[in-house]
Amino acid sequence: MIDVEAIQVRKYAADNPNEDLEQEPASQAGQESVLPPAQAGDSADASTSESYKRPDQGDASELADAKKARIGEEQPVTPPMDDAMDSVEERSPKAPKLAESPKQQMMQVTSTDLELYEHEDAAVQFNFEDANLDRLEQYEFEFYDDEFLAEGESSEIQDVEMARILQQLTFPFSLKEPSLSADEMMRLDPLADQLELQRLQKLHMLQSPESVPSNFKVLNTRIVRTWREKHDDKGNPIWLRRSRVVAREFAWLEPERESLFSPASGSIISRILPTIWKCVASLDVRDAFLTVKQECPTLVHTTDAGGNVRSFALGRVLPGQRDGSWLWYKAITNYLKTTLDLEDHAPYPCVLKSKDNRCIVMIHVDDLLVAGRKSFVLGKFAAELRKAYDISMQVMEKPGDEITFL
Repeated sequence: MIDVEAIQVRKYAADNPNEDLEQEPASQAGQESVLPPAQAGDSADASTSESYKRPDQGDASELADAKKARIGEEQPVTPPMDDAMDSVEERSPKAPKLAESPKQQMMQVTSTDLELYEHEDAAVQFNFEDANLDRLEQYEFEFYDDEFLAEGESSEIQDVEMARILQQLTFPFSLKEPSLSADEMMRLDPLADQLELQRLQKLHMLQSPESVPSNFKVLNTRIVRTWREKHDDKGNPIWLRRSRVVAREFAWLEPERESLFSPASGSIISRILPTIWKCVASLDVRDAFLTVKQECPTLVHTTDAGGNVRSFALGRVLPGQRDGSWLWYKAITNYLKTTLDLEDHAPYPCVLKSKDNRCIVMIHVDDLLVAGRKSFVLGKFAAELRKAYDISMQVMEKPGDEITFL
């Protein structure tokens, strides 16, 4: 069978040997080419005589030199590919980059080109500046700071000096946070720090450093200062300049530690419980972490706004500790099992239930969603929980009631 198309291609290539070579323009754009008559005639004859032969390598070299002289620099040459990549098909440089096929990926893995690999045999050295650490922990600080949004802080302040400080930190409410001078902020922040440290000492959270055992660990702390919307004793909205002490403990300090978090909850069970029980309650435990005893002896250092450095032994779990969530979960579940005879629900670890199925409790950090018989939820359950914790409670028991959870 005769391949007519191949014959035509071969004939066209023979008739046009110089088509793939870039010829040097005879003149600049917009100007006519003027040749002497003799040269023009010679050129025509030469073109006729040489139209059926390809230029030799010397002619191609001259054309390349002419192109280099016109452009100014030699065009970059594509470096030879690695031996292991020879079988990969070449594509036009203007073609879009395609996703690497499994075959190409395998070729890269088995390639002898060492530039394709990273050296991972050396240990990673961490070098964090203070500013980088502050940005890394900012989200965690804000998360734990939300634990102290409960109203009525003034009810805790019984000391005359603390009440005086609280009064200085209180400002009339407005749509925007108070805008004070730098000197005024430098006066208020040390007062807010002093109030917070005294509050934690009254809760036995911060204790004398002499009480810590010899096998203690040391943590630094940071004092977070913010403006918070509050209500005074008469229920009027106010702005309060407030400080909160949080621990600085990072995962990369002890990467081998595990079991640091409480079991995760899901939204589906919060939708199912109201369909099973008519009485559903949402509970929030105030200062939940501060009610949990410290298991590992810990010494912390604090620096207030005035630059004063003080050391304390931790008697309770401080927000910011890595295992705080897990320790709280163990404490609350043990209390509920002991006082209310609840038991674990194996298919859903964050759920506890009574043995007679009168009550189901879902735990999400310091928030509890309780469903069951009204007499049990509002009676024995709430009473026992208030004996050990300061809680706020919302109940949904009739049409039209609403509660918030998380």
